[in-house]
Amino acid sequence: MKRLAFFLILLFPLSLRAQIKIDTNFENANARIYRINSAKNEIYFTPELKKNQTTRCWFYFKVWNFKKFLPLKIYEINYEKKLVPFYPVYSTDRKHWKKIKAQSISTNVTLFRIPTINADTIYFAAGYPYTYSDLMHYIKSVADNPYLDTSTLAISEGGLKVPLLAITDTSVKGDKDMVWIISRQHAFESPANYCTEGIIDFLLSREPLADSFRRSCIAYIVPMVDVDNVFHGRSGRMQNPVDFNRDWREDPHWNAVSEILSMIETSSQIYDFRIFMDIHATFPGTDEPVFAYFNIFPEDAPQYENIHQFWLIFSTLTNIIPQEVKDYSQENYADRYIAMTYPYIDFSTTVECDWNLTEDFRQWTPQMWRNTGSIMAKTLAIYLTKPKAK
Repeated sequence: MKRLAFFLILLFPLSLRAQIKIDTNFENANARIYRINSAKNEIYFTPELKKNQTTRCWFYFKVWNFKKFLPLKIYEINYEKKLVPFYPVYSTDRKHWKKIKAQSISTNVTLFRIPTINADTIYFAAGYPYTYSDLMHYIKSVADNPYLDTSTLAISEGGLKVPLLAITDTSVKGDKDMVWIISRQHAFESPANYCTEGIIDFLLSREPLADSFRRSCIAYIVPMVDVDNVFHGRSGRMQNPVDFNRDWREDPHWNAVSEILSMIETSSQIYDFRIFMDIHATFPGTDEPVFAYFNIFPEDAPQYENIHQFWLIFSTLTNIIPQEVKDYSQENYADRYIAMTYPYIDFSTTVECDWNLTEDFRQWTPQMWRNTGSIMAKTLAIYLTKPKAK
């Protein structure tokens, strides 16, 4: 009994002196650690500005060897306050995630307090992660669908494949309307990929409207444009030498953008190009509901009314009333470049998926984003399969 007591006395100080361990060496991970105070269960970090990055938008790291009997306090040191996530997520298995609320400590310090948890490991991220491997696994899961054709659009500068999906009923010949959808031009905007999954799921489904769409339309979808930055855990926003969503011009810098433009030009000679959509996500640093779309057309243009008709259909199918952002700038954004290059299309737009809260103040989840994407695809089917306005 004395030996056992002596052993426990020795063991207890060792547990108090145990050092917190952190891993940032895995896919999509990102963090620069400033300081660790193991005695107080505290970590101080900032998102790392990896290769050619200029904004601290994304973090994702693994923590272990912490004290289970104390809350884990994680302090983010970051001057870009609108990019500090208001509701980051944590998980013990990378499958089931929970949100916690940020607590502002000072002008440039934010505290995230993870409650006492009986687990050896915690993963902590700015939002629900969606990795390049997640995308490839998803594509594999739907690859046998008879209405889906998968191919490689481009090879990224880092050597990764950029997938291209084409959805249509190839047994139905004749003229078809065409829609192009791209997603994840900004690598940190993971909600965009969950929404895009929902779009794909609906268009591949046995729903009568999906069948009508496939018989009369074709959809080309690039579900992850900036694959390199997603894979390496870089933000992608305002990166050097050019942001993906500022690279839409006659001679693009990025392989993926160049190939998208080439494919659009080729496919538009075969099909009737009707709609272009660029799926993004809003800033994580807010608790205000913001589900929005960009209307870049002047009020006297037919596209102005077309885009209103589209979102009116969407609103009747869901409780979301998207906020309209009127922006007529001529910068090299995807929606603007497509509108100028193909002025006859019904419309082009950028969609901003909400990051945190719905209009009735529920927390967004991956499944809710998928459901919203499904409704967007249903809206596409209704809009594109109705008689075309003269």
